Amino acid sequence: MKKQFLVLLFLLLVMVASFFSCQKDDPANVTNEIHYPSDITFHSLEQRLTENGWKEFALGNYAQAIDSFHLATQTNSLYIDAFNGLGWTYARMDSLEKALYYLTVCMVSADNEQVYKDARAGRSFVNLALNEYVKAIEDVDAVILEQFEYYYNYKDYAFRHDASISSSDLVLVVAESYFMVGNYPACYEALFWIDDSIEETNNPEELAMIIEQLKQTI
Repeated sequence: MKKQFLVLLFLLLVMVASFFSCQKDDPANVTNEIHYPSDITFHSLEQRLTENGWKEFALGNYAQAIDSFHLATQTNSLYIDAFNGLGWTYARMDSLEKALYYLTVCMVSADNEQVYKDARAGRSFVNLALNEYVKAIEDVDAVILEQFEYYYNYKDYAFRHDASISSSDLVLVVAESYFMVGNYPACYEALFWIDDSIEETNNPEELAMIIEQLKQTI
C-alpha cells in the first residue's frame, strides 16, 4: 500500500512539473507582453482606435484624435488610415510639417484607393500652405483628374470624414496654385470648372477676388 502511494505521489509530481513547464514555454504567459481581451483581435483593435480618432476629429477634439491615431499605429504600423488621420489632424492644428510627413507615409501604397485619395487630397492643402504649388497641383490631379479619349476633366470626390470637402475645394487649390505661379489662364480655367458663370478674365486682381469669394461659398 505504501509503495502504491509513493508511485501515485511520484506521478502527481511529474504531472505538476510538466504543467508548469508548459506554462513557462507558452508565449501567452510571458508577463512582459501586452495582453488584449480575447474577443478583440489586433486588426479590430486598430480599426476601433482609428474610427475613434476620426470621431474625435469630426468633433474638433484634435488632441484626443492624435492620441487615438497614434495608438492605432503602435498596434499596427502598417494600418495606413491611422497615418492618414494623423496627417489630416495635424493639418487642422496647423502643424504642417508633421501633417506632410504622415500624409506622405500614406503614399507608400495605393492598394486602398480611398485612403490614398484622402491622403493626397489632404496633402494638396498642406502643400498649398507650404507654397509648394506644383506639388499641390500634382496631388489634386492624382485624386480627381480623369483622362478621356481626347481631353482631361475633373471628377467627383468627397472626403469621407468631412462631407464639406469636395472636388470644388480641390480645384480651388489648383486655381490658387496657378495664380501664385502667375499662370492666370490656367487659374481661370480651374475657377470656371467650379462656377461656369464666371466671366473669362486673366486680370490678377479680378481672379484674386473670385478666389476669395469662392472660399466663402464652397
